[in-house]
Amino acid sequence: MRGRAVLLTSLLLLAACGSPLPANTPEPTSPATQIPAQATKHYEGSELAFDYPGNWTAAEIFYPSSEVQSIVYLSTEQITDPCDHGANSMSCTRLPVSALGEDGVLISWWHWGLVGTKFNIAPNAPTVGGRPSVVLNPDPTASCSGIGTERAMTVKVPIPNASSNWIEMTACIRGPNLDQTNASIDAMLASVEWKN
Repeated sequence: MRGRAVLLTSLLLLAACGSPLPANTPEPTSPATQIPAQATKHYEGSELAFDYPGNWTAAEIFYPSSEVQSIVYLSTEQITDPCDHGANSMSCTRLPVSALGEDGVLISWWHWGLVGTKFNIAPNAPTVGGRPSVVLNPDPTASCSGIGTERAMTVKVPIPNASSNWIEMTACIRGPNLDQTNASIDAMLASVEWKN
């Protein structure tokens, strides 16, 4: 887990410290630090904006809760509403994709608010959009169960001046090219811009 956090920190620092290249210098091609422009889509929400790979789709689906609000889902698969709607009720008990294909990914962005939640941010913590974060690698069978996930990742970014509130990105990833998908996620995180 510490190695993953160090890698993410290095990638984010590279992206933040980049400078324009001389006219005849070829663009770097490392997938760990950028997404090719022709294969990029852009998400623009009320809380954040970021770039993501062009073969992923995005869907904003409202999730009713006093503690958490969904921001956006991203996936290589078809995204469906994870909630069952009744006349006066709504129940959300499943993930918005039924299964991940090869090199598949399901990413969800959330705004959480739980009274009393505190984060122990390390001095050298990786940053997302200039804000310190906590990177976790949970058990994929617990956080992304039933869709063929082989690797999971969670990034929590506390919101400044908003006690017990944070933005959370959760990724469910299937191989075989796990490192390549991780590089795309790192590039997405490196592109994050906050709106407030």
